[in-house]
Amino acid sequence: AANKPATEPGAKRETKKSSSVFESAPEGIAMSGNFEKNKGRLPWPIEKGNIKIRFGTYSIENTKIKGNNPGLTMETEPGSVVKAVFEGEVSRIFDIEGNWTVLVRHGKYFTVYSNLSAVSVQKDQKITTGQMVGRAAVSINGNGEIESLLMVENRNLDPEDWIRTR
Repeated sequence: AANKPATEPGAKRETKKSSSVFESAPEGIAMSGNFEKNKGRLPWPIEKGNIKIRFGTYSIENTKIKGNNPGLTMETEPGSVVKAVFEGEVSRIFDIEGNWTVLVRHGKYFTVYSNLSAVSVQKDQKITTGQMVGRAAVSINGNGEIESLLMVENRNLDPEDWIRTR
């Protein structure tokens, strides 16, 4: 008897749906799903203020210089409260150029709050939607300013698609 190949040509292989490493636990899958269901309905991370620089490529006024914003640059009052847009767990807190950055994990999604003068959460802390994560630092022009990023795994998304319209 001839040896038969393990799989016949054209035989269908059973494929497992690829899932995120961040969804390895049931809580991660549930958190990702809950986050996705709220697209377009997440609260703003600041009470008062506006979007100064939108996501993606932008031009600097009166120059030929272009930039690429990985999130949203939001202008607000210096020292104003910055809040989590969704429940999650604080993954990291680190310093960038003298101001704080807080990274919050929501399953396979992450939100990042940068340019904070003070932080009011701790690493590994479970936080709720609307909970204060820190305070807005002052930008070069003297206004309060934060950077708000949204990522799915390691890919940046436009946070404006996810927050409520004002």
